[in-house]
Amino acid sequence: MGTYIIEDLGTKLNSLGFKFKIKNVKTINSRRDSQVLKIEFKNRECVYLKKFSKGIVQKIDFWKKISEKFEPMPNIYGVIDDFIVFETIKGSRLSNLLMFYSLPLSKKHFSELCSISKKIGGFIANFQARTQENTKKFNPKNSLWDFNLREISKIAPEVGSLLKEINKLEEKKFLFCGLHGDFVPFNIFVNNDGIKIIDFSYKFGFDFEDPITFSVALELTQRLPWFSKKMFLELDKEFWKGYLKNNKKEWKENEDIYKTLKYIRYYNLYQVFSDRRIKDYIFHNFSYVLPSITDKKILLNNLKFKMRK
Repeated sequence: MGTYIIEDLGTKLNSLGFKFKIKNVKTINSRRDSQVLKIEFKNRECVYLKKFSKGIVQKIDFWKKISEKFEPMPNIYGVIDDFIVFETIKGSRLSNLLMFYSLPLSKKHFSELCSISKKIGGFIANFQARTQENTKKFNPKNSLWDFNLREISKIAPEVGSLLKEINKLEEKKFLFCGLHGDFVPFNIFVNNDGIKIIDFSYKFGFDFEDPITFSVALELTQRLPWFSKKMFLELDKEFWKGYLKNNKKEWKENEDIYKTLKYIRYYNLYQVFSDRRIKDYIFHNFSYVLPSITDKKILLNNLKFKMRK
């Protein structure tokens, strides 16, 4: 990054209260739609800048107020052009802890992991309650998920039956609220102060999207050979216990609706693993992606098996 650009960036950061000069600017993610920069100051403090659409940037005051009320959300310092400026998050990724605590010598820490899982469920419930707008009739266009199953149904006719189930969902109403958008263990940090969650989408969608994403991610993680399926079932149970504590959900109590939504999320993840560059995705999401991409059809096979039950 050129000297002029760094000086200009430094001036803008000074206006947000950062008085030290910039030592280094590192590009973490170079994708045009979600570019991420790490700014290191000469006093060794760091902040992160992430690019968002103008629509999200214009509503940043709302999200800043929300983040101030929820400890797990990263603090938002302000906006520079189309970039939102965040605090640096310290701690261990939950995806790494899931691997560590699954090793035989570390099972004594399992109760701690269960407590973390329950707290995560409680956070999502509170976050949804704070950001809820109203209930809306189901419409795939209002979701961050991909509900277009037609392409994959050409490969696996069994999946085509989900198209009928999706049509049934359109008769239902769901809570419309704030979404994380990619609520997986990789985006959750654990430290001495509790949990911190990064990479929010700052968008709105249906209340089933984040909790089901987390549950499916746990199920994917336990496919690594040294993971205990029993352990992950317990973690999933604790997560739902925290989420549903004061928060009954018809879509969770209705087994047909819940299974349909969960199958669709499996399909979404299958699409991600098929379409993205495998090496890059392994590097960034190793602990919950590896069990699926070792066999590209593992999700599809799992989906067929579930639908036969």
